[in-house]
Amino acid sequence: MNKTKGLTLLELIIASAIFTVVMAALYTSFSSGTFGTKSIDDSIKLTGRARLILGKLNSDLINSFVFSEEEARFSGREDQLTFMALTDSFIEDAFIREYSLVSYTQDQERLLRVCRKNKQALNPNSEVTPQELSAGAQIKFEYGYYSIADDRIIFKDSWATEGTDPLLEEEKNPPLAVKVNLTLGRQKAQSFERTIYIPYTQLVR
Repeated sequence: MNKTKGLTLLELIIASAIFTVVMAALYTSFSSGTFGTKSIDDSIKLTGRARLILGKLNSDLINSFVFSEEEARFSGREDQLTFMALTDSFIEDAFIREYSLVSYTQDQERLLRVCRKNKQALNPNSEVTPQELSAGAQIKFEYGYYSIADDRIIFKDSWATEGTDPLLEEEKNPPLAVKVNLTLGRQKAQSFERTIYIPYTQLVR
């Protein structure tokens, strides 16, 4: 009669060890794929959000205008930008263009847009509910003019604020361009940059 040969304790230990190594490798591979996919998804979401914000900024700036010959009503710092612009409103099933005072402001980690329309545009302190464009955002503005001596656009960190260059007459003139540096995300932050040219200005020095 043939006797059935069983596994020895050593063989069981070796088999268990091999099984553990194989399962650990499979888990590592699966986890890497999962986290890699999540990282790509997060990056796509941040890119999409940045396109919306920069697209809105671009639309507002190319529709901006000078308020009067003596007062452009265009001013800006690194964390805030305010200007007059034509904006769209949807009234009675139709889009209507209205003159507005538009502001973009960095409020801690929030990026806010305030749009004061019609009579409210004449009062920069009028109460208007701000629109939050993004949480976990950092934005920086720079303002450009064309330098004849350097034959290029020079960017500075403020416009029409205290201590501005009198030769540029910044109270009367908007900048030639606005450079926007936008950072989104907290853990894995991504930076996006765009230079927006204002079509009606030819500001030189």
